Amino acid sequence: MQSMPETFPEDRNLWSDFQALCEFGGRLTGTPGEVAARDWSVDRLRALGLGQPTREPTVYTGWAASEAKLALAASGEPLDATALLCSGDTPPAGVELEVVDCGRGSPEDIRALGDQLRGRAALVRHDYMFATTTIHRRVKLAAAIEAGAAAFLIASPEPGLGAV
Repeated sequence: MQSMPETFPEDRNLWSDFQALCEFGGRLTGTPGEVAARDWSVDRLRALGLGQPTREPTVYTGWAASEAKLALAASGEPLDATALLCSGDTPPAGVELEVVDCGRGSPEDIRALGDQLRGRAALVRHDYMFATTTIHRRVKLAAAIEAGAAAFLIASPEPGLGAV
């Protein structure tokens, strides 16, 4: 039997398998999408004759977002919002902060703002994840934290695409 990496160059089903796996949507651990993707993967590995897959329990610290709300202070108009994975809680009454537009949000962009971010919300643009020039959100977040930001917001770079 060949090892899995040795089959990649001649595997005609690799792309369709990848697409099938993506069809389950989000795969954050413990979600229905993750469970369905995991079950599909086990069945697919069996069908490929790659032995008997096993599941190994792993202890880890979990995270779940109960809700995410964002609104304009002046009008109360709600905005689409999704919590950043593993982000912290806000006080029960929420927070009201001035938002500072940090452009793309590169560490250089954020450093150039100096003290303007301290105690305010940093607003950065989301990068296309598969570009060679992508700056990952964790890098942008780290720069905002270092600059003293009290909150971190990521906006879609294209109008009308919804929350990132």
